[in-house]
Amino acid sequence: MHDLTYEGQPTALDRLRTLGMRYLNERTGARRRAEEGRRRRERDFLPHQAYRRIARDFPATLGSALTLEDFTGFPHVHHEDIRAKACAVAYLGDGLWLHFSSARFTFLRRCPCSRYSEHFFDNEAQFAVALTEGFADTRHCTHQP
Repeated sequence: MHDLTYEGQPTALDRLRTLGMRYLNERTGARRRAEEGRRRRERDFLPHQAYRRIARDFPATLGSALTLEDFTGFPHVHHEDIRAKACAVAYLGDGLWLHFSSARFTFLRRCPCSRYSEHFFDNEAQFAVALTEGFADTRHCTHQP
């Protein structure tokens, strides 16, 4: 059997390998661009959604105190053992955060024991109770020793 390749010329297999690598790179690049676009949309959309919700449902409190610029959006994370939903977060001060995800608001506060406490609320009355009944006070630990 004779070798029909010319010295210095790529074989059909060489060309196929090059084409295969180019195809995989383009496909991976397209997938990465789609993922980056999804993350950017989530990061940009959720602060708007949170702000519209507080303006509508919390006009006397959060809607009067926060602006769209107070919110930062975070895309969902699904990587190995880490999973987090997309969310928008606003820092309120004194270690207290307002977290918005899945159409629900949560207070998050750093506890003196270095853990975090959370308090869910769905309306302005629940929000006012959380503020006035001490949840927002970051000086007292709410966890059991």
